[in-house]
Amino acid sequence: MKMILVVCLNFLFSTQLFSMYCPHCGTQNEESYNFCYSCGKQLPKKAYMEAPARRGTSNIPTHGRPAPKGIFSAPSSGPNAISTANFMQGLQQMMGSDSVGSLLNLQGQNIDSSKLMELNQNPQVQQLMQQMKSTDFQKQLLEGLRMLAPSSNNASGMESQIKQMEGLFQMLNASGSQNLFQP
Repeated sequence: MKMILVVCLNFLFSTQLFSMYCPHCGTQNEESYNFCYSCGKQLPKKAYMEAPARRGTSNIPTHGRPAPKGIFSAPSSGPNAISTANFMQGLQQMMGSDSVGSLLNLQGQNIDSSKLMELNQNPQVQQLMQQMKSTDFQKQLLEGLRMLAPSSNNASGMESQIKQMEGLFQMLNASGSQNLFQP
């Protein structure tokens, strides 16, 4: 079960998905994007790899071009509708810990149970594990990735990865009452 979560987390934080911060709202976007997927405002031509110091202010010129209307304003509808406006910001803020980075680096290694126990004691890792089990979190994550897929350089490959992630979530949800904190 632990490996399912490691695979999910490793996919989520692959550097090819998120590489540029929006100077207006601080959301990370793929470097090839022209407009922020969170706030809809135009992104600068040059990729800035650092997060802005203060959100809402920027000294980056926008060249006087307003953000296009309606690109991101059409909400999802139906019983599964969710808002993903600031989802990635909150997720990345929570993921900023060294312990979570250590968990991501476990992929492809022989995992010593003492190392797993050490990671399991960390409250941030426990919080992340709980969120990964939440179906609402899973829906938000998948919807956010589907928003990115059409404009991705490798849209068909990303769609395949999204289907793999759906399968991993189904396996995780099928385990139901199993405790993910045990090695």
